[in-house]
Amino acid sequence: MNATKSSSLEKSIKHWYLPLISGTLFIFAGIFTFSFPIESYVALSTIFSITFIIVGVSDITFSILNRKAMKGWGWQLLFGFTNTILGVFLINNPAISMVTLPMYVGFTFLIRAIGTISFSQDLRRFGVISNDPLLFMGVVGLILSLILIWNPVFAGFTIITLTGITCILLGVYHVSLSIKLKKAIL
Repeated sequence: MNATKSSSLEKSIKHWYLPLISGTLFIFAGIFTFSFPIESYVALSTIFSITFIIVGVSDITFSILNRKAMKGWGWQLLFGFTNTILGVFLINNPAISMVTLPMYVGFTFLIRAIGTISFSQDLRRFGVISNDPLLFMGVVGLILSLILIWNPVFAGFTIITLTGITCILLGVYHVSLSIKLKKAIL
């Protein structure tokens, strides 16, 4: 990696801990979903509303703080706004969100999975990674989100399992990303 790329990368990843916060929240949401399946469906809209708002604010902050040094920062900003708006909507409409939760979760995870795939390609261009497990996690997240969107009846029966798996995968992605970003600046 040449000096210019190294300097640019260091500036863009100085806030490596923000994806760690997002990842930890996603992992906790996934564990909660599996631990309390019956209660989870009832409480899912509130828990995910809060999680989406925090993750959205974290993504917005990360993208704005790194906008000058990170190429494609607008996508991260878009994901942040999408999550924040979705979280606020779910908090304000818990009855609606219980009925249509598979679609909300499916589209949010679809956007996040596409972002994961895109960001892993950016990391590859920076030379941070060569063999990319993040790309694999993005593709798996994409498949799971499409299942939620295309078959809401099926998803209604399996929303707990699919949501838990997807949250944990997204959480692992964010934690892995933050670790890779931190190692890149050392």
